[in-house]
Amino acid sequence: DWYRARSISWKYGACFTGGPGTGKTLLARCLAEKFDMPVILFDLAAMSNADLRSNWGIAQQSAPCVVVFEDIDSCFDKRECLIKNEMDSSRSLTFDGLLNVIDGVDKTDGILLIITTNKPEKLDEALASSGSDGNALVSRPGRIDRCVKFTALSEGGRRQIADLILDEMTDLIDATVRAGDGESGAQFTRRCVLLARNELWRRKRNAGRGTRSDHLPAQGATGSDDRGVHEDAEVQQVRSSCADRC
Repeated sequence: DWYRARSISWKYGACFTGGPGTGKTLLARCLAEKFDMPVILFDLAAMSNADLRSNWGIAQQSAPCVVVFEDIDSCFDKRECLIKNEMDSSRSLTFDGLLNVIDGVDKTDGILLIITTNKPEKLDEALASSGSDGNALVSRPGRIDRCVKFTALSEGGRRQIADLILDEMTDLIDATVRAGDGESGAQFTRRCVLLARNELWRRKRNAGRGTRSDHLPAQGATGSDDRGVHEDAEVQQVRSSCADRC
């Protein structure tokens, strides 16, 4: 309303950079949920200029909304289109066509545009530039207004995830947090989920046998027991690591 009262177009562009699994698209979805806006993901690799204009029109009708151009580096290296339709050039997407929808004559009020990339060095300065350290920098406000770099999880971030997923096996949390140093959010979440699932399976199997929950089957176990050997070994390794450091 503040923007509308002053006849100012409300739009905002952000560039999320970082390796796979660091949470770029997840944050876009969380922002949309936080502000109760629909999120529209554009698969640029499968679009022509006409497809892009058509889908952008749908986004304009859905505003306010979040629009995500995911992994733009898979489609463009600077201004060069990496995916071309050799049979019909009219079915290809061009960089100029991309700029026209982002910052063309049509109104873009109410659109929060998020562009994600694993390789900021491939960005053209018409969107964002790449600094000497490889980070994306704002070079064209109005198209991209902020660049955010996503990195591996901090120890605090890993602990929050471990506390949530390993809530029933708290004795494994410290060792798991240490073991996940350098991992992305997706990698560490998978580590915790596998560990929790395997430990749960082991406890249920042992409970069915009427044995203690910390029992580790012999390496020569056969039949249905084979399924748990590798899983138990993984949990035992984490337990041993925890005990060695205590």
